[in-house]
Amino acid sequence: MEKLFSMNSRFTGHQGSVYALLKGEDNCFYSGSGDKLVVKWNADMPDEGEVVARSSDAVYGLLFLKEENVLMVGQASGGIHIIDLTERAEKRLLKISHTSIFSLQLSVDGNLIFVLTGDGSFYVLERSSFNQVASVKISSSKVRCMIFNADGSKAYFGCGEGAVQEINLNGFSFGKRWQAHQQGFSVNALTLTPDNDCILTGSRDAHINKYSLSNYKLVQSVPAHNYAIYDLAFNSDKSFLASASRDKTVKIWSPETLEVIMRLEKQEADGHVNSVNKLLWLNTTDLLSAGDDRSIALWKMSV
Repeated sequence: MEKLFSMNSRFTGHQGSVYALLKGEDNCFYSGSGDKLVVKWNADMPDEGEVVARSSDAVYGLLFLKEENVLMVGQASGGIHIIDLTERAEKRLLKISHTSIFSLQLSVDGNLIFVLTGDGSFYVLERSSFNQVASVKISSSKVRCMIFNADGSKAYFGCGEGAVQEINLNGFSFGKRWQAHQQGFSVNALTLTPDNDCILTGSRDAHINKYSLSNYKLVQSVPAHNYAIYDLAFNSDKSFLASASRDKTVKIWSPETLEVIMRLEKQEADGHVNSVNKLLWLNTTDLLSAGDDRSIALWKMSV
């Protein structure tokens, strides 16, 4: 198998599993961990991480508001820290839920913030004020991931029961709901295909499934990993798809065929020794992966 990607550097220092990665400005990124810390890194200087926020619980979700220079930190106990990065101070602590904040996502137009939680709901906040404008219960289990359609009029949410729920964002009305994976095997990752015509779903059942958004029918199902899939991510030009799994591997896939191009694992590529929880492409060629081994790996494509 062709070795297109190789380990470039490893970012260490967290004392807990790394659950969140977020791109910052220039060549910087942020990581959130079970050690309750948010660290800012420069991708070129792996030995110089800077703690920018301390949470009262494990950090699962991060969102950067560039214009305000504000970092939103979602924690396991249901709160969201609002951190002013200019003043290096917490502005507010929002109490959204009594359960974990798994993800924070900005709407396509940038005016709304979506908060995904362990109580089976998503919450919607105004960006300008952080006031809550909607709360919608869509699952009897957790909601860990979401993706918008191309024009931002709809969103798709991965539910703990293995279903995907479509929501029309004009009024937050319910659209199509379908069982995307085995019952009770949570949908942990969602992304659109490069043509925006299909949605890819990654689940605890270790499969990547491809569904048409015109008729919601299954187009392709791939037994992608040995254990749960936790993340799916395209690079910036959609030429590669990456997947992260509890089986300790990152895999690089062809977007067109969903065939494996390369496995980034410990034995062959000095990869992770525990579950891989999160992925982040810094650009077309540089991929970050983070996991339970408390480290972040930077993979670079050969040129």
